Amino acid sequence: MHNVDLAIIGGGTAGISAGLRALEMGLSAVILERGQEIGGAAGIRLSGGAFHLALGDMRLDHDPMLAHVNKVTNQEIAPAIAEMIANRSKSSIAWLQKQGVDLVPQGNEFGYVTIHPRGPSVPGRGFNRKAAPDKAMRTWHFRFVEQGGAIYYGARAKSLKAAPQGKGWIVVASSPEPEGLRVQAQSVILADGGFQANPKLLEKYLGPRAGKSALRAMTTASGDGLMMALEQGGYVAGEGRGVYGHILHRNAITDENFLPYPMFDALCLTSPVVDAKGKLFEHGAKDGPELTYKMLMSSDPAGYTIIMDNATWMGPAANGGGYHPAVNPAIEQKGGRVDSAPTIAEVARKAGMGEKELTAAVERHNATAKAKLGSGPYYAVPIAAGVTFTFPGIAVNDKAEVLRKGGGAIPGLYAAGCATGGIHGRSGGGGYLGGLGIALITGMLAAEGAAARKKA
Repeated sequence: MHNVDLAIIGGGTAGISAGLRALEMGLSAVILERGQEIGGAAGIRLSGGAFHLALGDMRLDHDPMLAHVNKVTNQEIAPAIAEMIANRSKSSIAWLQKQGVDLVPQGNEFGYVTIHPRGPSVPGRGFNRKAAPDKAMRTWHFRFVEQGGAIYYGARAKSLKAAPQGKGWIVVASSPEPEGLRVQAQSVILADGGFQANPKLLEKYLGPRAGKSALRAMTTASGDGLMMALEQGGYVAGEGRGVYGHILHRNAITDENFLPYPMFDALCLTSPVVDAKGKLFEHGAKDGPELTYKMLMSSDPAGYTIIMDNATWMGPAANGGGYHPAVNPAIEQKGGRVDSAPTIAEVARKAGMGEKELTAAVERHNATAKAKLGSGPYYAVPIAAGVTFTFPGIAVNDKAEVLRKGGGAIPGLYAAGCATGGIHGRSGGGGYLGGLGIALITGMLAAEGAAARKKA
């Protein structure tokens, strides 16, 4: 049995931020990381390393940040949590800079900061060892151990129970040892990344067929923390708000070579999307995450096809301003299906759709959409919803404490990062506040709560 002040389940951005902050405040801490290697199975290692709040500059002062957070979430976020984010965004970035990370402002309407130098993602769920986000995570893990913390890799938390006589918690995790790994801690932080890799939980909290989607994240985010919180009397917040995700080629469901790019978001918002029969999917989505969520809630999240004209397919069919790979030619280079024909009727036959249905869908699209489908040849590409992380998750308050279903907080139990729910707004129009930014803020906050609990 290991006895510590704080046990952290998950060593991603939220977990390592919590760990480093805990050590600064004099706590003894261990991280139970399900990944097998230094740096862990952290989503930041797959990302571009951008820390933002709905593309808001996290260095903004309190008042403009509070207004920004409330605006992009359409005030669905709890007022106390919005206030907390506004109070902590600037100081969190300042703290992050002290961890030896070079942050560079990026230009757009609001601005945000990115770990420098940013490196391109590699296909699948592999890590780009030369990219700054991957280096940063490994550096943070080394620093945590050098400063007195302990990280157990390959340690999947199996159970969480209250310790006898009110002495905190006992966590049991997988280990090469026959008896497993047991940790007793006064406080526990659930920071395992959420439940997007668990089809059953996706179907329970998002839609009855949501488990048929593609996973744009690590396979370790299977909802262990959520299940532990529920067993201790917690509940799920943020139901109905959707996901952060993007539209991918259908092959991404079974072939990691189509992950995490290229994305079809921009194309799907201008070109017609049809179902398996060729009928128009009138989604009305404002952005990729909203379309992803609407597809997840449909009868078949992997049963859609995008129809493009020649100008669209041969034009600048890229996402991310050229940083991410273009749909054309990347899809065909990867061996993905692309059906092409001179007429709509012929492309319908090639794609296995009804000619009348697809013809009617294109006519309907052209009658209502700003971007009309022009001359052929036409292209039909099968697509699927791709989930990065879910907006539903463990309900927390403005101290990152896990909330009890019957009211109040569960003493000594915290949640951070993508494991939490109810922080992001609704999918569509910018409700996504940013995975790394929220992970940083809530991870630090949870550690500070644990430190305050020790002093009490």
